[in-house]
Amino acid sequence: MKQVKLLSISAAILLAIGTVSAYAADNDADVDQAGNHNTASVSQMGADNSQRTYQTGNNNRSQAYQQGVNNESRIRQSGNDNSTYSYQSGTDNSAELVQRGNHNSISAMQDGVGNSQTMVQSGNRNSAASRQSGVDNSLSAYQNGNRNRLQANQSGVDNSARVNQSGDSNNARLDQNGVANDIVMTQSGHNNTATTTQLGDGNQANTHQSGNFNQAAVSQYGIDNLAITRQAGNHNTSAITQHGMNDSAAVTQHGNHNAATISQGR
Repeated sequence: MKQVKLLSISAAILLAIGTVSAYAADNDADVDQAGNHNTASVSQMGADNSQRTYQTGNNNRSQAYQQGVNNESRIRQSGNDNSTYSYQSGTDNSAELVQRGNHNSISAMQDGVGNSQTMVQSGNRNSAASRQSGVDNSLSAYQNGNRNRLQANQSGVDNSARVNQSGDSNNARLDQNGVANDIVMTQSGHNNTATTTQLGDGNQANTHQSGNFNQAAVSQYGIDNLAITRQAGNHNTSAITQHGMNDSAAVTQHGNHNAATISQGR
């Protein structure tokens, strides 16, 4: 009786620390934990899904959910008090989520076919949230510093986005809806804000901020538009709005407290 009770207690402890559930066929899940008070949960429904979770440190939390066929998820946490949530529904989606530091958070959601994303955080209290729906959308995001924020939404087909944040308290948001749109965002410094919205097909937007407290906004509605923003200095503001086809706009700001607005197509 005593032995049975000990086995029951051991099973309960394993359930509290790391939970893996799989339904259907040929799913693969692996959880590797080193440290104290880490928690990991994996749920798989469908076939040929693969999930790996690696936790090193203390008080890290991860959740991974896969529903569909041939989805792949990798979660790597090193440090303390990090949290990651990965959701995949559909076919051939992939996610690589990496946290190095403390109190970072990632939420990655994928619904569709062939979507891919990589998000890497190095530092403390960074947050990144993404949602992909559609076919063959791609996102890569890198946060290096503290208290950086990213919100990314992609829907449609073959959209791509690349974000690089280095410094502290930078904010980036991107929204893509259409076909073959492309976004590049680079922030180095502190307290910069960049937003890009693309609604249409074949639009390209490139935003580069170096300095502090700069603001840049790009809105593209139409087909094959190009917008380039370069800010170097402090407290600069830029806004580009494009409606129509084959329009191009560029803003370059060096110095402090400059303001620029471009509107095309209306």
